[in-house]
Amino acid sequence: MAQPLNANRIAERESQLQMAGDAYETFQTRVYAAHPELRGKRGQLSSFTIEDAGALLSETRTTILEYVVTDEQTLLFVLRKDSKARSNQWT
Repeated sequence: MAQPLNANRIAERESQLQMAGDAYETFQTRVYAAHPELRGKRGQLSSFTIEDAGALLSETRTTILEYVVTDEQTLLFVLRKDSKARSNQWT
């Protein structure tokens, strides 16, 4: 008889945890909507999408550079409006 009671209690706690997580997410959304500068200060910036790049690359003279540094290598990503997909590797 103890197992069904424990299963019910676990399900109840999981439901409470999910509701608390949802409430916290709603709170964060409202805070960031009211104070967008906080998102940047906490390092929680939105992802840079292809649509964002397209809007920034309205001129053919504009280039977007992004780099990633790892222990083994540094990667440079170059986006241009008139560029074709290609990959180069330099050492």
